[in-house]
Amino acid sequence: MFIPTNDEKKSNIDGGISLSTVLVVVFVILKLSNNIDWSWWWVFSPYWIPIVLVLSVFIIALFVSLLYVAHTGKSIDDLTKKYTKK
Repeated sequence: MFIPTNDEKKSNIDGGISLSTVLVVVFVILKLSNNIDWSWWWVFSPYWIPIVLVLSVFIIALFVSLLYVAHTGKSIDDLTKKYTKK
């Protein structure tokens, strides 16, 4: 019976191609074959849209936490103690 080593298991898990990469490749092929007349910004949107979404969530969370601190008069240490376990 064959038992794979950790390196062999890892090689089976690693690899592959992400959905955003597949979409970009498809969009580039469509753009270069003149099947779509999108700007290059939209062709590469599967790469930049997730980055914009993550940054937006981070900025909103930061803004909300700063509003909470300003509204309650508590310090940031009080806020972090509330959500961290000791």
